[in-house]
Amino acid sequence: MAWSTDPKYVYTQTPSSTGLRIDRLNLETGKRELWQELKVKDPVGLMPWNTPSAITPDGSRIVFTQRKQLSTLYRSESLK
Repeated sequence: MAWSTDPKYVYTQTPSSTGLRIDRLNLETGKRELWQELKVKDPVGLMPWNTPSAITPDGSRIVFTQRKQLSTLYRSESLK
């Protein structure tokens, strides 16, 4: 996703079925720690989070998108 202000860290993202996990990866040790987890309140119709997010190097701001696909189900009793 982005480099941290400290050059030994980089932010990474991993999509899940209910949101997005953002980790801070230490490039010297390889240790990955949870930095932020974004979850939606209503996951109905949520499409996979495969669009890259953006984050400021100091981690104070993040930009992300989410997409939903909703449709209408119709029911008819007169079809044979």
